[in-house]
Amino acid sequence: MAWLNSIAILILQTPALLALRDYEWQKKAGLDPVFDPLPLGIKNADLWRECLVPPVPCGE
Repeated sequence: MAWLNSIAILILQTPALLALRDYEWQKKAGLDPVFDPLPLGIKNADLWRECLVPPVPCGE
């Protein structure tokens, strides 16, 4: 089982480090950090793209 965890860590290492560097950059720039996978080149993060769109109240 430990080998499976090691493989998962190797696969997730690159996107996790990209997201961390982007977070740190946004904090240094004085921004409220928002995760957007598209500029980072992180694929298959469709749910995060949907969460970036602000919800529209009903009736508008």
